[in-house]
Amino acid sequence: MVPEAAAASDDAIVGYCRSWNEEKGFGFVAADDVATHGRAQIFVHRSSIKDGNCLMPNGKITYHAVDNDRKPGEKKAARVTGGVCRAHLTGECRRGSNCKWSHARVVTRGEEAVAEADSALAALEHCSSIRKTVLVDTEEACR
Repeated sequence: MVPEAAAASDDAIVGYCRSWNEEKGFGFVAADDVATHGRAQIFVHRSSIKDGNCLMPNGKITYHAVDNDRKPGEKKAARVTGGVCRAHLTGECRRGSNCKWSHARVVTRGEEAVAEADSALAALEHCSSIRKTVLVDTEEACR
């Protein structure tokens, strides 16, 4: 499920953060819908994030692709949502509910697949423990 901050509105593009350089305050984003928006990564600067001051790699976001005034013919991300408070991620934010940036849990791209894999692993571990119990009971019965 995509959080409210990353819900699409008007011409917003739903995508994810491909990479983020915290020291320099910029990264690259890409659209989820490559059929409509292509596979291109576009530049995003920290100042374009409306609800945070950093992005999480693979974090779900929404953005608007606008002309990049520094690189004619290229696009950049504007009005980005899905950002987070950098200090909150490191446990250093002391503003709590007064913080102007999002402290919401970041939904990552492919998170549903990870949850399904965790569920399958838990089922496998459960079956393995049953098998061990049956083997132990059988060995004791043979003595």
